Amino acid sequence: MMMRAVAACVAFVLILLCGSVVRAQSVAFINPGKSDEIYWMTATQGMQAAVRSLGMTFEVRYSEREPLKTFEIAREMVAREPGKRPDYIVITDDYSALGPSRKFQ
Repeated sequence: MMMRAVAACVAFVLILLCGSVVRAQSVAFINPGKSDEIYWMTATQGMQAAVRSLGMTFEVRYSEREPLKTFEIAREMVAREPGKRPDYIVITDDYSALGPSRKFQ
């Protein structure tokens, strides 16, 4: 699982480097875990470091292992007025690991 987080961070940085423009950009991460889980705290810290090194702003919101809350957070972010909405939103499909019987309960 740690390798997946590292691979996601590397891919994230590459995408940002290839798509960077002159103005400051912003990134939001909708974290599927809880704010006190070591794994997801580490993934968030890796993203923060990458974003900071690129001079971008970063926002993280935790869905607290509630899949439907992920959608609520995403809808809220895209509904913001244009100057306050993030340029990029990172969402993971961590819930697929739960199996079909535990999805969206």
